[in-house]
Amino acid sequence: MGGRRLKPIHYQLKYRRLRCEMYVDVYKAKCKSLRGNTCAAVYCTPFHWIRFDPTPHERDAHKTLDSLLQTVGIPSALIPDNAKTLTEGEFRKKAARASCPIYPIEPYTSNANLCEDGIRETLRGFRRMISATNTPGVLWDDGLQCYSAVRCHTVNSTHETQGEVPQTIITGDQLDTSWLAEFGWYTYVWYMSPEDTFMERKKLGKYCGPFFNEGGAMSANILTSKATQVNRTSVFRVKAEEAMSEQFQKLSADFEASLKERLKKGYKPLEDSEELFDGSDAWDVHWEKSPTYDPDEDDGEPQDPDETKKPMPDLEEADEIQHEAYDRYITARVCVPKGGDMSYGTVMNRKRRSDGDLMGRSNANPILDTSIYEVEFDDGSTEAYSANIIAEHIYSQVDGEGYTQ
Repeated sequence: MGGRRLKPIHYQLKYRRLRCEMYVDVYKAKCKSLRGNTCAAVYCTPFHWIRFDPTPHERDAHKTLDSLLQTVGIPSALIPDNAKTLTEGEFRKKAARASCPIYPIEPYTSNANLCEDGIRETLRGFRRMISATNTPGVLWDDGLQCYSAVRCHTVNSTHETQGEVPQTIITGDQLDTSWLAEFGWYTYVWYMSPEDTFMERKKLGKYCGPFFNEGGAMSANILTSKATQVNRTSVFRVKAEEAMSEQFQKLSADFEASLKERLKKGYKPLEDSEELFDGSDAWDVHWEKSPTYDPDEDDGEPQDPDETKKPMPDLEEADEIQHEAYDRYITARVCVPKGGDMSYGTVMNRKRRSDGDLMGRSNANPILDTSIYEVEFDDGSTEAYSANIIAEHIYSQVDGEGYTQ
């Protein structure tokens, strides 16, 4: 007898089930990256495990869900805002196949989406990273992927982590950072190119983080002088003695010149990385420095850097400042003559005139020091002594090794 064969539902059994919910959002970058990406799907947990997955278009956000389920696992729930790309269409179908419910947040309450906090904290460190290395703006997607991975593999101050690493919490696996800690972001490296026709297999490139979802475990994303990215595992550091050689200086200058010619406007580093995400288009962004802000101005308007500034007044040297806080004799324990005998006392303060000004002027040379001090003796009496007398008796009571006699 014939029968009907039912389609097995095993999609949700193929991947790891996670015991946490994930907030999801689409981060839009107005700069088209070197790989052609214009936005990124962001997944974040309450303990700030975060993942940036760049895509060419916002409508392709459902493709990042496939990558998340395969490489990380299936969360207990997905919590997006009310964007249709995250609540309808292919994204909802794929989540339903994995038995992962979608619980959108209340409309007009974007602060309830913890993904916003994760994006803010990631961008804060990312901006410092690209500013320190003068990274071209078109590499924003590689930079965000690399820095978000670093954040997942380091301990944060979130209460939910309890001192544990977010990556270990979400996967339960032992942490391994070797694939992230091998090279610094956007630094010069040597990589092997076996297909080179001139047999110059060792070439210079820029390290742009590990290759995600491509190549081996230690695959590196290398930016070449032709503004292309290659996947290599044979990558080596540039030694300090190599970096100081004239040959390397010429090679790096040619590398930058070739890269600048091919990237054109995209080569320029972001002086204010906010423009990377606030501009209207990648190639229409004006990479200009924003006017400086002077908090001392009454009107609170930005200050023109070309505006003529008032000259700064000359500051006194530390030795010329006449203030008791900088005096080296005050609180000193001395033995000075008093009524024909030697008595111990403590230097309390500088003596002042009737108008409140200090008497005499201090000097680093005790012979030229004319200041007057008040010394309080152990019996409670107080007398005035000049600085050179105090210095003379301090030095006379100390031996060659600095001990008091």
